[in-house]
Amino acid sequence: MSEPSTCGQGLAESAALPAGLAQVADAMAGMLERHMVALDLADPRSAAEHGVYGEVAAAHRRAADQLRAAAERMDAQRELPMGPHDMAAVAHPDTTRAFQTLVDAKRHLLTLLRDTADEDDAMLEMMRAPAHDSDPH
Repeated sequence: MSEPSTCGQGLAESAALPAGLAQVADAMAGMLERHMVALDLADPRSAAEHGVYGEVAAAHRRAADQLRAAAERMDAQRELPMGPHDMAAVAHPDTTRAFQTLVDAKRHLLTLLRDTADEDDAMLEMMRAPAHDSDPH
């Protein structure tokens, strides 16, 4: 076994970030899936909403899978033989693949979050509307 690597160790320790983001993506998918169960599929609008939320939930699951893969690849860098300033080792193909997976997954998750933010705002307004309607003031 090689001597522990300073750069690889740092990369391995950073694996907590994509692992945590994977948990967020999974939680969002779970929330959407729970919402889908409550929809009345006999109502055409609800049926359409069900399909959209199903696609978004699946996209969140794919992003979570990518993020977990990035975390695993980053954690595996712990064993790479490299010194603290060894740029050749930092540019190792496994390291590059790990970072590329992380970057792709983060961009995908960011796009999903941005694309669903307006829908989330609309849902909040709809949820708050009954409280405003019953307010006697």
